[in-house]
Amino acid sequence: MPDYTYNESTKTLTLHPSITTLESLKEFKKMRHPIVNVRFAKGDWCGEDDIINNILKIVCKENGSLKSCELPDGLTKIGDYAFYNSEVKSITFPNTLKSIGNYAFCRSALRTVTFPNSLKSIGDY
Repeated sequence: MPDYTYNESTKTLTLHPSITTLESLKEFKKMRHPIVNVRFAKGDWCGEDDIINNILKIVCKENGSLKSCELPDGLTKIGDYAFYNSEVKSITFPNTLKSIGNYAFCRSALRTVTFPNSLKSIGDY
């Protein structure tokens, strides 16, 4: 299975748990597809906070086309600047989320949020 799939008609990037490095996203980044929706496929993302946060920096940060992001079960932290300057309007948070870094949603279009009960800390801005 590829590390990601892209549906041109829905402009949805689906990331698969087989991603272990960012090398596989280099080709995608060069293509400059308009990404409107990002989703992490079901699977074992547990313990992969660093790779997930690096993916978010590549495909979400400063993405003016982004409208929604569905984060994977098992994610415990969202890093600094994850959705900075994006147009994201909807984010689905997993029930495993414990912390959100600084500036994670600064300058984003996100206006209404429902955080999971597991959330313990939110950074500045």
